Amino acid sequence: MIYNDVVYGSASPLDFEINKIELSARLNAEIGFENELINTCIEEFNKTVSYKYAYVKVPVSVTENICDFGFASVKSNSLSRVLRDCKEAFIMAVTTGIEIDRLITKLYLKQDTSAFFMDAIGSAAIESFADYINENLSKNLNTTNRFSPGYSDFPLEFQRDLLTRLNASQTVGISINNEFFMTPMKSITAIIGIK
Repeated sequence: MIYNDVVYGSASPLDFEINKIELSARLNAEIGFENELINTCIEEFNKTVSYKYAYVKVPVSVTENICDFGFASVKSNSLSRVLRDCKEAFIMAVTTGIEIDRLITKLYLKQDTSAFFMDAIGSAAIESFADYINENLSKNLNTTNRFSPGYSDFPLEFQRDLLTRLNASQTVGISINNEFFMTPMKSITAIIGIK
C-alpha cells in the first residue's frame, strides 16, 4: 500500500553539526580531540552525504504491553511505558544516503585507514541527523524521546512496518532485508510519542 500523507525531504550538512561527543565515542577518542585526517574525512563525508528524512503523524493507543498505530501493532513493555500517555506519535526514518555506503565500502576494499574514520563519522552523523529531525518535529509539542526498533524489548522486526508506512523505498531510498538490516546502512527508524 502507498500512503499519501508522508512528509519527506532532504537536509544539508550546513543545517546541523555532527555531535562531537557522539563522534568522540565512536572513535574511542577524548572529547575535543583534533586530527587532520578525521577533519579531511569529515569534509569528504559532507561532500558525499545525501541526508533524507520521512515522517508521518499517526494515532496510537496503548493497552497493557501492546501499542497500536492503526497501520500495525507491536508488543513491547518498554515502548508501552514510553507511549502510555500518548494519543499520537510521529514515526520517522532518516538516512545519510547510499553514496556514503559506497564510499565506506570503497575505502575498506582499498584497506584505507580512513575507512574506520568514515564509518564512525557516518554513525555519528546519522544520530545527529535523527536528533535534528526529532527536535524539529518536537517544537511546541510535549513529546517523548525517540525510540527505535531493536532497543530493549521493541522488536527489530517492526522496522519493516515503519518503513512500509513511510513508503521509505520511494521517499528516502531505504530498503530492508530478511535479517532486518537497512540499506543504506547509516539509517534510523524511530517513534516519537506526542503527549
